[in-house]
Amino acid sequence: MKKIVLTVSLVAISIMLIFSLSSCASIAQKAVANAIKTATGASVNLNNGQVNVTDSSGNQLSIGSNKVPANWPSAVPVNDKITIQLSSSGTDSGKTSWTLSGTFTGSGEDLYNYYKGQLSSWSSDSDTNSNSNGTNTWLITLHNDKYTFYLMVNDDGKTNKTFLLVVGEQPSSETTS
Repeated sequence: MKKIVLTVSLVAISIMLIFSLSSCASIAQKAVANAIKTATGASVNLNNGQVNVTDSSGNQLSIGSNKVPANWPSAVPVNDKITIQLSSSGTDSGKTSWTLSGTFTGSGEDLYNYYKGQLSSWSSDSDTNSNSNGTNTWLITLHNDKYTFYLMVNDDGKTNKTFLLVVGEQPSSETTS
């Protein structure tokens, strides 16, 4: 059931984000909120372009902000060279995950090295670098006893400099930051 709620919510939110670029934004937002409520029975709150969905079990999904999500874990610093274009957070079965995506200044390797250095005490699950058609991609997955951390950085050396950063609470951890 949770997967259905999440899938319907994400599809509806995607449609709303597409329409939000047009003059029909208010109509699209209301239609999406009603579609989510009808399909899932979840509570939907629209707030300044951010969509907050809560199901009957208290599981939550918030998406649409360009700011660091509330309760971001202090164990993971936010680099000052990134520009957040979209953030989200969600709680399922009492465990929270957070996502940041956007662009950055500097080199992709510098951003990758920043997080690798800041989280050097964490255990490494994977760490790769590849180049395809002139675009470098760095992927790193780390964990400690409380969180899992995932970072993907793309840099073509020119204007395409994007990142995706995901932090999630470990299943066996307490919900502290």
